[in-house]
Amino acid sequence: MSAMRLNKGERYGQNTGDCENVIVILGGVCRIQTSDGTFEHLGRLWFESRAAHGPAVDIC
Repeated sequence: MSAMRLNKGERYGQNTGDCENVIVILGGVCRIQTSDGTFEHLGRLWFESRAAHGPAVDIC
């Protein structure tokens, strides 16, 4: 487990191999790129803008 703080414009990269990865965004907005695709505008504003529309994704 690790924790980090990135300033605006900073990047972090990691190869997770066969392991899963969990990202908890405590503030701000970010973009996450994975082998399954790119997820834009994740974070506080992403959830606030969709709160009135119900769940944004299904978690299986």
